[in-house]
Parts: sequence; C-alpha cells; structure tokens
Amino acid sequence: MTGAERTPQRLDPIGTLSAWPLGPLVGVVVVAYAVYSTLTHLDQLTDPPLAWLALAVIAGTAIYYSFRTRPVVAPFSRLGLIVVVGLSVVASTLFTLSVWGGNRIIQDDWGQIAIALMFITLPLYRPVEEVVAAAVLAALVVGIEAGLEGPSLQIVNMPIVYFTVAATPVIALALAGCAYASVMTGQTVRWSEAARESQVRLEPELRESATRMIHQDRTTLLNSAAVPYFLSLVERDELTPEDIEEARAIAAAVRRVAVDEVDRGWLEESVARAVGHQTPAVVDPGRLAESMSEEHRGVLGATIAAAARIHGFESSSLKIEIASVAGRADTIVSAKVGVPARELRRTFMPYLAALRSISSDATLDTQDGSVTIQFSYGES
Repeated sequence: MTGAERTPQRLDPIGTLSAWPLGPLVGVVVVAYAVYSTLTHLDQLTDPPLAWLALAVIAGTAIYYSFRTRPVVAPFSRLGLIVVVGLSVVASTLFTLSVWGGNRIIQDDWGQIAIALMFITLPLYRPVEEVVAAAVLAALVVGIEAGLEGPSLQIVNMPIVYFTVAATPVIALALAGCAYASVMTGQTVRWSEAARESQVRLEPELRESATRMIHQDRTTLLNSAAVPYFLSLVERDELTPEDIEEARAIAAAVRRVAVDEVDRGWLEESVARAVGHQTPAVVDPGRLAESMSEEHRGVLGATIAAAARIHGFESSSLKIEIASVAGRADTIVSAKVGVPARELRRTFMPYLAALRSISSDATLDTQDGSVTIQFSYGES
C-alpha cells in the first residue's frame, strides 16, 4: 500500500474489519442467483458446458474474493481488484456465449448482476478512482456483448438500448459503493484532523502536566534518599567515607532519573499507562518510535493495552524492540501471557488485521503462554 491510497481499509482498519463478512455474504448471493438464473435458462442454453463453466468461474471468484479480503491477509491489492473484476467479467461472458442465439431477454441474465454485486464492497479496499475505472471497463464489456446479442433476442430494439440495460447495474452499484466509501473516508479524515487539532491545543497543558510529573518524581526521589541522608549528617555532625559513597550513589540515581525523563517518549508513556508503572520494556536506541505514523502508534498502543488487560499478563516480560533493518524500522513486541495459544490468537487477531492494513508484513506468533507481533514501517 502506498501513502496515497485513501481507502477505508487504510484509514479505518478496525471499521473495515467489522465489515468483512459483507464480502462472503455478497459472494453467496451472487453464486445463488447465478445458479437460479442458469436453471431458469435451461431451455435457452445453446452450449450447456459453457454455462456450467461460467458457474464454476463465478464461484471461484467469490471464494477468492472472500479469502483475499480476510483481515489476516490485508491489504487488498490492485492485483486483487483486477482478478476479481476480470474473473467476474469472464464468467459473465461465458454465460452470454452459452445462451447466444437462444436467449430471449437480457434482463434476467445473471452476468451483469453478478458483476454489479461484486462492486458493492470493492471500494472498501481500493481507491474510488480504481474501482470506477474497473466498473466502466466491465460495463463496456457486458454492454457491447448485449448490443451484439440484440438481433437474436425476442424484443427487437436498437443496440444502444441493450447496451444500457446491461451496463447500468454495473455502473449504478459501483457508484453506490464508491459514494459510501467516499463518505466513510471523508469522515475518517475529518476525525483525524480534528484529533490532531485537539492535540495541538492541548499540548501546553500536556507539557505542564508532564513537568509536574517530572517534578513529582524528583521530589519523591529526594524525599526518600537525599533528605534522610542530610538529616543523618546533621545528627552525627561528621562525614565518613561511607557518607561520600552514599552521596555519589544518590547523585547517580538523580542523574539516572533525569536521563530517563529526557529519553522517555510517547511509546514509554503508552507502556507505563498500560501496565500501571514505568518499565524498561522499550528497547529503541535509535529513537525510531518517534518517526512512527499516527496509525501505527494508535494500533501499537491499543495492542499493548489489550495485552495488559489479559489475565495472566506478566508486565516484566513485555518487550518492545525497534531497530533499523534494510532502511525500515523493524518492530518486535513480545510478552508472556498465561493463556492458551488459541485464546491469544483470537484476542490479537483484530490488532494484526489493523496492522496488516498499514504494514503488509505484520505477523502474529502465538504459543501457549506467549505472544509475539512483528511489523515494520518507514521507507525502504
């Protein structure tokens, strides 16, 4: 996927995940209607083997589409669009040839309806421009075929009429699907822009809050270590070599806290919020997490929070490693969670689907008691 592809799957992977069952449902409807229509055309078939071959092709198309749009194999590529539309058109053409010369009317042929139904959900996965272009090409094919078939039909009319009757369902349903996807995409973009604007407005307040937290951490450290040390010196009124070593240890602890606060980024804060305390879980020497996109940050933060909520999660085992590999930031998230692998896979599958929508190389490895998620981002 490229950054220029504005699709619901790219901008709202979780929402598209919930809409995935529409694909298989449409496939079942298409195949069922094709079978019904073929049976009602038995007395009009001039080449029955082609009719059965057309059914096999459209059934294979529905199966491929259902499999290829599964969240675990996201994103749906341009090649997937070409395969789905191309095979649908091939199936429609085969059926048209199977009734050529014996067909009475084209209104009850299933070819153009099957293609049109396929276009309902395609805009969820591919840019509107690509879907409209594919719909126009498909409509031209079925329309031209209908126009050429016209002289053998019962109702005699101009070829343009047959062309319009066959092409209109394809164009109409494709445009309807594109309109829905465009509205969904626009709303998602506006929501993201509003969220960014809110973040900018809240930045001064967040900085002030962070400053208070840092001050509190330092005060706590001084109250627990430095104050008792100085009180002890005042009471004893003497300085020993042990006191000097203790002073050095306290100073080192204060410096360590200060360095940790400087190095602490959004990912460290996300981990701290998820597990309830600061933890050295993040291993990011190159500070590559700061270049992570908003989509990646959102999904990664949600994944960490989901892991922390599972009963049996060991916070000390959480580890997030980010390193540069072949020009991309490779991220590995691992943790020990005391539940079976099947339950872990069921829990993290939606997050994997969301990650695959923005990082096609995302993988999920679950074993009894542990889970590992890996993905990469950035330009190669």
